[in-house]
Formats: sequence, C-alpha cells, structure tokens
Amino acid sequence: MTRIKSEFDKRGVKIIGLSVDPVDNHAKWAMDIEETQGWAPNYPMIGDTDLKISKAWGMLPAAAHGDVLKRTASDNQTVRNAFEPGGGSNKKKIRDQPHAPEPNLGRQ
Repeated sequence: MTRIKSEFDKRGVKIIGLSVDPVDNHAKWAMDIEETQGWAPNYPMIGDTDLKISKAWGMLPAAAHGDVLKRTASDNQTVRNAFEPGGGSNKKKIRDQPHAPEPNLGRQ
C-alpha cells in the first residue's frame, strides 16, 4: 500500500491499517518492512487488540477470542484484507491478503 499511496492521495482516499497486534509492534514492523520491502508504511495503523473492529467488519468470526500475543498467524490470517468503505454501513471488500508462511511475504 505504501508504494501506491500517492495514487490513493490523488483520489482523496485515505489508507488506514488495522492490526490485531499491540500498537508497540507497529514501529518494529515499519522498520522490518522498510528493510525487506524498501518501503515503510506511511499511513496510520490502528491496534485492534480486543478484536472488536476485526469482528465487526467480518474479518474474524464473532467467537474469536484470546490474548492477541498468544494467537497464531493462522488465527489472524483473515485480518489481511482491504475494504472500500461506503456511506453509512456500506463496505466492499476489494482485496484479500493470502496468508504467507514468511511474515514479510506479500506485505507492501
């Protein structure tokens, strides 16, 4: 997303990242992503450690629970999606991010 953020900016679209991990981890990710992908995220990230947003947007099942630090990547793999919010409660999923065995594979 970072690499193409300027295209979103031209269209007046804001990018927001959502993570089920604590916000403290986001700075570490940014450094890792920049090192491995050549681009650091340049948009805000929301830490959804209580899973409320992920459940409300249908990225995780309503029954999902547990300490996010003890959940596996497989437990959280469906959170890798992109949505285009519409007016009111309308939303359209526009992209799935497949689960990858390597944590950086597929990150943009």
